[in-house]
Amino acid sequence: MGPSVSLMNIFKNGGQPLMTPTTQDTDTLVFYLSIPFQHHKTMNEVKIRRKIEMKTMDTNHHHLLLLLLFPLNFVSQSHAEYHSIGKEKVTNLHFFYQETLKGDHPSAIVVATAKDNTVNNSSNQLPPFGSVLVIDDPLTEFPDPNSKVVGRAQGLAVSAGQEKLLFVFAMDFGFTSGEFNGSSLSVLSRDIVLETERELAVVGGQGKFRMARGFAKLRTHYSNYTSGVIIVEYTVTVFHYEFDNYVCWIS
Repeated sequence: MGPSVSLMNIFKNGGQPLMTPTTQDTDTLVFYLSIPFQHHKTMNEVKIRRKIEMKTMDTNHHHLLLLLLFPLNFVSQSHAEYHSIGKEKVTNLHFFYQETLKGDHPSAIVVATAKDNTVNNSSNQLPPFGSVLVIDDPLTEFPDPNSKVVGRAQGLAVSAGQEKLLFVFAMDFGFTSGEFNGSSLSVLSRDIVLETERELAVVGGQGKFRMARGFAKLRTHYSNYTSGVIIVEYTVTVFHYEFDNYVCWIS
Protein backbone atom coordinates (compact mmCIF):
# COMPACT_ATOMS: atom_id res chain seq x y z
CA MET A 1 0.00 0.00 0.00
CA GLY A 2 2.96 2.29 0.71
CA PRO A 3 4.19 2.50 -2.89
CA SER A 4 0.68 3.16 -4.18
CA VAL A 5 0.21 6.04 -1.74
CA SER A 6 3.63 7.44 -2.69
CA LEU A 7 2.79 7.24 -6.42
CA MET A 8 -0.47 9.12 -5.98
CA ASN A 9 1.50 11.90 -4.38
CA ILE A 10 4.20 11.82 -7.06
CA PHE A 11 2.20 11.61 -10.35
CA LYS A 12 0.03 14.19 -11.94
CA ASN A 13 -1.05 14.88 -15.54
CA GLY A 14 -0.13 11.54 -17.12
CA GLY A 15 3.17 10.73 -15.43
CA GLN A 16 4.78 14.14 -14.78
CA PRO A 17 6.56 13.87 -11.33
CA LEU A 18 5.72 16.47 -8.69
CA MET A 19 8.38 15.26 -6.30
CA THR A 20 11.43 13.05 -6.30
CA PRO A 21 10.49 9.44 -5.60
CA THR A 22 12.11 7.52 -2.81
CA THR A 23 14.42 4.59 -3.43
CA GLN A 24 11.75 2.24 -2.15
CA ASP A 25 9.28 3.45 -4.80
CA THR A 26 11.67 3.44 -7.79
CA ASP A 27 10.78 -0.01 -9.13
CA THR A 28 7.07 0.62 -8.78
CA LEU A 29 7.44 4.02 -10.43
CA VAL A 30 9.23 2.56 -13.45
CA PHE A 31 6.54 -0.12 -13.81
CA TYR A 32 3.66 2.35 -13.72
CA LEU A 33 5.40 4.77 -16.07
CA SER A 34 6.00 2.06 -18.69
CA ILE A 35 2.31 1.11 -18.98
CA PRO A 36 0.87 4.34 -20.46
CA PHE A 37 3.83 4.84 -22.80
CA GLN A 38 3.60 1.28 -24.18
CA HIS A 39 -0.15 1.65 -24.62
CA HIS A 40 0.30 4.97 -26.41
CA LYS A 41 2.91 3.42 -28.76
CA THR A 42 0.66 0.44 -29.52
CA MET A 43 -2.31 2.69 -30.35
CA ASN A 44 -0.16 4.71 -32.78
CA GLU A 45 0.95 1.55 -34.55
CA VAL A 46 -2.67 0.42 -34.91
CA LYS A 47 -3.67 3.78 -36.38
CA ILE A 48 -0.77 3.70 -38.85
CA ARG A 49 -1.60 0.12 -39.83
CA ARG A 50 -5.24 1.05 -40.42
CA LYS A 51 -4.25 3.98 -42.63
CA ILE A 52 -2.04 1.67 -44.71
CA GLU A 53 -4.86 -0.88 -45.02
CA MET A 54 -7.34 1.81 -46.07
CA LYS A 55 -4.94 3.07 -48.76
CA THR A 56 -4.43 -0.50 -49.98
CA MET A 57 -8.19 -1.07 -50.14
CA ASP A 58 -8.68 2.17 -52.05
CA THR A 59 -6.01 1.11 -54.55
CA ASN A 60 -7.59 -2.34 -54.98
CA HIS A 61 -11.03 -0.81 -55.48
CA HIS A 62 -9.57 1.54 -58.07
CA HIS A 63 -8.03 -1.38 -59.99
CA LEU A 64 -11.28 -3.35 -59.79
CA LEU A 65 -13.23 -0.38 -61.12
CA LEU A 66 -10.82 -0.10 -64.05
CA LEU A 67 -11.29 -3.79 -64.84
CA LEU A 68 -15.07 -3.41 -64.76
CA LEU A 69 -15.05 -0.33 -66.96
CA PHE A 70 -12.57 -1.71 -69.49
CA PRO A 71 -15.12 -3.90 -71.38
CA LEU A 72 -17.51 -0.94 -71.57
CA ASN A 73 -14.73 1.24 -72.92
CA PHE A 74 -13.82 -1.48 -75.42
CA VAL A 75 -17.42 -1.72 -76.62
CA SER A 76 -17.67 2.04 -76.95
CA GLN A 77 -14.70 1.97 -79.33
CA SER A 78 -16.31 -0.65 -81.58
CA HIS A 79 -18.89 0.03 -84.25
CA ALA A 80 -22.65 -0.17 -83.99
CA GLU A 81 -24.82 -1.23 -86.89
CA TYR A 82 -28.26 0.32 -87.17
CA HIS A 83 -31.17 -1.01 -89.17
CA SER A 84 -33.99 1.16 -90.41
CA ILE A 85 -37.11 -0.98 -90.88
CA GLY A 86 -39.40 0.27 -93.58
CA LYS A 87 -43.06 -0.41 -94.03
CA GLU A 88 -44.13 -4.04 -94.09
CA LYS A 89 -44.51 -5.42 -97.60
CA VAL A 90 -46.44 -8.30 -99.09
CA THR A 91 -44.81 -10.15 -101.98
CA ASN A 92 -46.36 -12.88 -104.12
CA LEU A 93 -44.13 -15.32 -105.97
CA HIS A 94 -44.95 -17.97 -108.54
CA PHE A 95 -42.60 -20.66 -109.86
CA PHE A 96 -42.31 -24.39 -110.52
CA TYR A 97 -40.34 -26.89 -108.47
CA GLN A 98 -38.60 -29.52 -110.63
CA GLU A 99 -37.55 -32.72 -108.86
CA THR A 100 -35.86 -35.76 -110.36
CA LEU A 101 -35.42 -38.82 -108.14
CA LYS A 102 -33.90 -41.18 -110.70
CA GLY A 103 -31.67 -41.11 -113.74
CA ASP A 104 -28.08 -40.09 -114.33
CA HIS A 105 -28.41 -36.69 -112.66
CA PRO A 106 -31.01 -36.82 -109.89
CA SER A 107 -31.75 -33.57 -108.08
CA ALA A 108 -32.76 -35.39 -104.88
CA ILE A 109 -30.92 -38.41 -103.52
CA VAL A 110 -31.47 -40.68 -100.53
CA VAL A 111 -28.53 -40.52 -98.11
CA ALA A 112 -30.00 -42.68 -95.32
CA THR A 113 -32.74 -45.29 -95.01
CA ALA A 114 -34.41 -47.19 -92.19
CA LYS A 115 -33.81 -50.89 -91.70
CA ASP A 116 -37.45 -51.68 -92.48
CA ASN A 117 -38.02 -50.03 -95.86
CA THR A 118 -41.47 -51.45 -96.61
CA VAL A 119 -43.60 -48.98 -94.63
CA ASN A 120 -45.79 -46.91 -96.99
CA ASN A 121 -43.77 -48.07 -99.96
CA SER A 122 -45.10 -51.35 -101.26
CA SER A 123 -44.25 -50.37 -104.84
CA ASN A 124 -40.77 -49.04 -103.98
CA GLN A 125 -41.47 -45.90 -106.00
CA LEU A 126 -40.85 -43.29 -103.27
CA PRO A 127 -38.39 -43.20 -100.36
CA PRO A 128 -39.96 -45.11 -97.43
CA PHE A 129 -40.52 -44.00 -93.85
CA GLY A 130 -37.28 -43.07 -92.12
CA SER A 131 -35.44 -42.05 -95.29
CA VAL A 132 -33.40 -38.86 -95.47
CA LEU A 133 -32.93 -37.02 -98.76
CA VAL A 134 -30.59 -34.23 -99.81
CA ILE A 135 -32.24 -31.86 -102.29
CA ASP A 136 -30.93 -29.45 -104.91
CA ASP A 137 -33.95 -28.87 -107.16
CA PRO A 138 -34.15 -26.17 -109.83
CA LEU A 139 -36.97 -23.62 -109.72
CA THR A 140 -38.27 -22.62 -113.13
CA GLU A 141 -40.46 -19.85 -114.46
CA PHE A 142 -42.83 -22.26 -116.23
CA PRO A 143 -43.74 -25.98 -115.94
CA ASP A 144 -41.37 -26.92 -118.75
CA PRO A 145 -38.12 -28.18 -117.16
CA ASN A 146 -36.21 -26.35 -119.92
CA SER A 147 -37.76 -22.97 -119.12
CA LYS A 148 -35.79 -20.20 -117.41
CA VAL A 149 -34.30 -21.18 -114.04
CA VAL A 150 -35.11 -18.53 -111.41
CA GLY A 151 -33.57 -20.23 -108.39
CA ARG A 152 -32.87 -23.45 -106.53
CA ALA A 153 -34.45 -25.27 -103.60
CA GLN A 154 -31.71 -26.75 -101.43
CA GLY A 155 -31.95 -28.61 -98.15
CA LEU A 156 -33.17 -31.79 -96.51
CA ALA A 157 -36.32 -33.89 -96.61
CA VAL A 158 -37.18 -36.63 -94.12
CA SER A 159 -39.84 -39.24 -94.77
CA ALA A 160 -41.70 -38.92 -91.47
CA GLY A 161 -45.12 -40.52 -91.94
CA GLN A 162 -46.02 -44.09 -91.02
CA GLU A 163 -49.70 -43.93 -91.92
CA LYS A 164 -49.39 -41.38 -94.74
CA LEU A 165 -46.47 -40.77 -97.02
CA LEU A 166 -45.24 -37.32 -96.06
CA PHE A 167 -41.96 -35.48 -95.90
CA VAL A 168 -40.73 -32.84 -93.49
CA PHE A 169 -38.78 -30.23 -95.43
CA ALA A 170 -36.03 -27.95 -94.18
CA MET A 171 -35.14 -26.02 -97.32
CA ASP A 172 -33.83 -22.72 -98.56
CA PHE A 173 -35.30 -21.29 -101.76
CA GLY A 174 -32.53 -19.14 -103.21
CA PHE A 175 -33.42 -16.89 -106.13
CA THR A 176 -30.89 -16.27 -108.89
CA SER A 177 -32.63 -13.79 -111.17
CA GLY A 178 -35.03 -10.88 -111.18
CA GLU A 179 -35.81 -8.44 -108.39
CA PHE A 180 -34.94 -10.93 -105.65
CA ASN A 181 -31.67 -12.18 -107.09
CA GLY A 182 -29.42 -13.10 -104.15
CA SER A 183 -32.27 -13.30 -101.65
CA SER A 184 -33.84 -16.46 -100.26
CA LEU A 185 -36.78 -17.86 -98.33
CA SER A 186 -36.59 -20.55 -95.64
CA VAL A 187 -39.22 -23.28 -95.35
CA LEU A 188 -39.67 -25.64 -92.42
CA SER A 189 -42.84 -27.67 -92.76
CA ARG A 190 -44.36 -31.02 -93.68
CA ASP A 191 -45.64 -31.98 -97.11
CA ILE A 192 -48.15 -34.76 -97.72
CA VAL A 193 -46.83 -35.36 -101.20
CA LEU A 194 -49.62 -37.60 -102.50
CA GLU A 195 -52.25 -34.92 -101.96
CA THR A 196 -52.85 -32.68 -104.95
CA GLU A 197 -52.90 -29.44 -102.94
CA ARG A 198 -51.09 -28.67 -99.68
CA GLU A 199 -49.32 -25.87 -97.87
CA LEU A 200 -45.87 -25.16 -96.44
CA ALA A 201 -44.84 -22.58 -93.84
CA VAL A 202 -42.31 -19.87 -94.68
CA VAL A 203 -40.38 -19.17 -91.48
CA GLY A 204 -37.66 -16.73 -92.52
CA GLY A 205 -35.43 -15.40 -95.22
CA GLN A 206 -32.29 -13.54 -96.23
CA GLY A 207 -31.48 -10.46 -98.27
CA LYS A 208 -34.66 -8.65 -99.27
CA PHE A 209 -36.63 -11.30 -97.38
CA ARG A 210 -35.17 -10.65 -93.93
CA MET A 211 -37.66 -11.40 -91.16
CA ALA A 212 -39.96 -12.99 -93.75
CA ARG A 213 -42.99 -15.02 -92.75
CA GLY A 214 -45.74 -16.47 -94.84
CA PHE A 215 -46.95 -19.56 -96.62
CA ALA A 216 -46.60 -21.46 -99.87
CA LYS A 217 -49.49 -23.19 -101.59
CA LEU A 218 -48.41 -26.28 -103.48
CA ARG A 219 -50.18 -28.06 -106.31
CA THR A 220 -48.77 -31.09 -108.06
CA HIS A 221 -48.58 -30.19 -111.75
CA TYR A 222 -47.07 -33.48 -112.91
CA SER A 223 -45.82 -36.65 -111.24
CA ASN A 224 -44.44 -39.90 -112.55
CA TYR A 225 -43.06 -41.92 -109.69
CA THR A 226 -41.87 -44.68 -112.00
CA SER A 227 -39.51 -42.30 -113.79
CA GLY A 228 -39.00 -40.25 -110.63
CA VAL A 229 -40.05 -36.92 -112.16
CA ILE A 230 -42.18 -34.54 -110.08
CA ILE A 231 -43.21 -30.98 -110.99
CA VAL A 232 -44.90 -28.90 -108.29
CA GLU A 233 -46.42 -25.45 -108.75
CA TYR A 234 -45.61 -22.98 -105.95
CA THR A 235 -47.66 -19.88 -105.14
CA VAL A 236 -45.96 -18.07 -102.27
CA THR A 237 -47.23 -15.17 -100.16
CA VAL A 238 -44.58 -13.50 -98.01
CA PHE A 239 -44.73 -10.67 -95.47
CA HIS A 240 -41.37 -8.95 -95.06
CA TYR A 241 -39.53 -5.66 -94.56
CA GLU A 242 -36.94 -3.76 -96.53
CA PHE A 243 -33.93 -2.77 -94.46
CA ASP A 244 -31.75 0.30 -95.01
CA ASN A 245 -28.38 -0.46 -93.44
CA TYR A 246 -25.79 2.00 -92.31
CA VAL A 247 -22.84 1.68 -89.96
CA CYS A 248 -21.93 4.28 -87.34
CA TRP A 249 -18.45 4.22 -85.81
CA ILE A 250 -18.26 5.44 -82.22
CA SER A 251 -14.91 7.02 -81.36
